[in-house]
Amino acid sequence: MGLRSFSGKPGKGTALENDARRARFGAYFPRVFAYVQHSTGDENAAREIVVESFTQVFSGRELQEEEFRLALFGTARRLCDTGRAPNTAEECLTPRERDILALMFDAQLSREEAALLLETQEASVTAEFVRALKKLRSGTGSQVIPAFLRLP
Repeated sequence: MGLRSFSGKPGKGTALENDARRARFGAYFPRVFAYVQHSTGDENAAREIVVESFTQVFSGRELQEEEFRLALFGTARRLCDTGRAPNTAEECLTPRERDILALMFDAQLSREEAALLLETQEASVTAEFVRALKKLRSGTGSQVIPAFLRLP
């Protein structure tokens, strides 16, 4: 999983480009990995998908931070096998609700960013997010859900 595969274009700016890519890799790897591992349920597959996601995004044009983040999570989302079996706490959720929760909690994206990735309105993401939390609360009992996630 070496960063050497993310080499920049030959020329004057190569060292700076590689430093910037290393910084982005270090900053985003934990979040992308958490999201992908949650989506796949497989640690080894998650590592491969995350590295492939970075490779694809780094091979394109240089992106500003927000564009980079959305391209990275969008690529990872496309590469994931979202057909995995949900765990018992998630059985009551639809695949879309699971995806929204993973994007917001594992990937730590905002509702606006999740809406952009899902090609929908932010209000729709908010409604589905709240509905998913309510389903989890009723399906697992409030004692299992951390206090900051509990709805009144």
